[in-house]
Amino acid sequence: VEELLSWPHQNKADRIATRGHRDSFKKTMELVRLSPRRRNQTIVASAVDLAYAAGFFDGEGAVMIWRPKARIDKAGRPYHRLHVSVTQVDRRPLEWLMARFGGSIHVKNANPGTNERQSWIWSISAQSAAEFLEAVYPYLVLKTGRVDVALKFRKLVALNAKKGTKGWTTIDDDMWNRREACRVEIMKLNKRGVAA
Repeated sequence: VEELLSWPHQNKADRIATRGHRDSFKKTMELVRLSPRRRNQTIVASAVDLAYAAGFFDGEGAVMIWRPKARIDKAGRPYHRLHVSVTQVDRRPLEWLMARFGGSIHVKNANPGTNERQSWIWSISAQSAAEFLEAVYPYLVLKTGRVDVALKFRKLVALNAKKGTKGWTTIDDDMWNRREACRVEIMKLNKRGVAA
């Protein structure tokens, strides 16, 4: 993260969520402001928070670029969307992530007849996912390669972003192919099963 800012203008919920942590690390605290999920919500994370989140994501997280089947552009091509997730059998660390970085949590039920345990998945997408990855990047050990590709993808998305517009926009073939190349590259890195 290039810029670490002290951001005191939190709403009540965020103040409660981070008060204890700020009190414990007053001398070393550096707060990063991330884009809110809602206009009236400010999300902050300390340098210690970012290091913890990075380690947790390195070990239990995943990053991918997916193509929603229900989202097709005028040329008949699927759109691309950045997606980050962390899976854990204990929901509490995921609630910690959600409180600081946004996103959502949903349950993954165990398959009947197996020893699999019920687990929980924290997920975050699009620009919010990119900002999370940028924030934790300096602390990553294992997934820097995948995150590099993910952030490259988001830069391509930004090239076609139109100020004041929402939702999905149609792009030309060259840009679609460049985004698709990022998706394929992350798939290869994920299948490799090594630090990348």
